[in-house]
Amino acid sequence: MKSTSGKPSDKEWDFSPLLRKILTTEQRVQQHAAIYYEYARESGSLRKLAAKYSRLPEDAKSEVDERFSLTPLHGGLGPRRVPPALVQLDVIPFWNCILWPEFFPDTPWLDIPQGERRKRIERYMVANPSGPIIEINKLDELNGWRLPKLGQRSISGTVEYLVVAVNWAGGNDSDIAAAFADFLRKSRPKDFPELRGDASRGNVTAAFLTRLAVMRLLNSYNFRDATIIADTLRIKIPIYQSDALKMRQRVRADLHRLFLSETFRQLKKVALLTAAELPIHYDTATARKHRSRI
Repeated sequence: MKSTSGKPSDKEWDFSPLLRKILTTEQRVQQHAAIYYEYARESGSLRKLAAKYSRLPEDAKSEVDERFSLTPLHGGLGPRRVPPALVQLDVIPFWNCILWPEFFPDTPWLDIPQGERRKRIERYMVANPSGPIIEINKLDELNGWRLPKLGQRSISGTVEYLVVAVNWAGGNDSDIAAAFADFLRKSRPKDFPELRGDASRGNVTAAFLTRLAVMRLLNSYNFRDATIIADTLRIKIPIYQSDALKMRQRVRADLHRLFLSETFRQLKKVALLTAAELPIHYDTATARKHRSRI
């Protein structure tokens, strides 16, 4: 969304209402949803996918929403009605904030009325409650696709299904916990790097939005002007242009990590993003000006 001056709205980079040192549970969820929404706006592939969803017949949209809300899809909704990549979106947090034709992708997150944001997030949270990290004996039955074959792994989205044997007589609780901790350290899939669990974890999450803000500023302004605007809005932009450009490069990596590009490719499924996809605002104003002079 652009202002009357033709420049992008400040909401494209001023995420200060979402950045606090101490967050309530509601504010933390809001920040998490905003990250997925704003990064999805940087993907041409996701914009096209959302546009295809918006053109589906209303009954097909309802089928997508209902199936996504009930359970992950393993077999799809039928190639004649739904784009293949769409059925992969159900494992992405806050997918319903991307399949949201009323606002996505043209409206910045903070330009969406707060009440609308809250209702959308609540709908997602009701349909996708955050359960425990590990669930033991919670399934009525194990489908064949959940059972790993000998020497292989069964991973669906961000969930891995395991067959675990515990020898309760083999040691005390500390021994068993230590053995399981060792297994976790050695077995974590490389596509899901360990999240930081220290006190700065909130700051680490907020950094996704800070990097995005810097990239978008560099897309619209030269580095000097970008630093002036960043200082006015208290955006933490580096003092050296080379470091700011590194933040821009990190956004590209973050975009592919958030939407599980490598995971989908390894599972031989349709990836949501193309392999070489760059964020829409990846180009810099300085580079464009230089090219125009050549």
